[in-house]
Amino acid sequence: VLKEVNTATLEKVGDALGGKRQQQIQATVLTLADLNTSMDVFPIKFLDMQQDYEVLAGEDVVKSLEIGRANLRLRCEQEIKNLMLRLRQSYINNSSKPKVLSGTMTQCYFAFLSGLDVLAELSTGKVYRQDNEILDAGEEIGLNMAPVRRIRELRNGKIFEDPTEQKTVFEEFMATVRQAASMADKLES
Repeated sequence: VLKEVNTATLEKVGDALGGKRQQQIQATVLTLADLNTSMDVFPIKFLDMQQDYEVLAGEDVVKSLEIGRANLRLRCEQEIKNLMLRLRQSYINNSSKPKVLSGTMTQCYFAFLSGLDVLAELSTGKVYRQDNEILDAGEEIGLNMAPVRRIRELRNGKIFEDPTEQKTVFEEFMATVRQAASMADKLES
């Protein structure tokens, strides 16, 4: 969080992050005014920051952020429904391309985990940080996590040997995402 954002300050940030670290760290650069007026449109990003951050210098402006439950619920629903639509469109365009379908599932894994993390937190009131905790929380709130766990195995190199298994996992994943979107829609703000 900077007092002023201009090319000179951005160059200083870039220099401070220089080299290989710059590729590992994705800096979010805001002014305090930007921060205070962005919590409604980026509630998941700010909740994630608030749950896992470290102040390197200056004032802690993250600790006291008040992220509205209604904004979280709406953004969560939007992200999960976007994923739902992306999965459907990908299958329409690539149903006969197994490598592309596998790529779609692996790319969508973390997007779903991000939405599921918020959905589970809004549903249970608990904070989940690790993948396994989030997947277990998904089961706790009534979602079928078997396809998501199989996609995690795919990400770790366990490819589909059988096209029927791939289609089944894709279909079950779409159903899980659809159910998660419905759950997000029904949550009270």
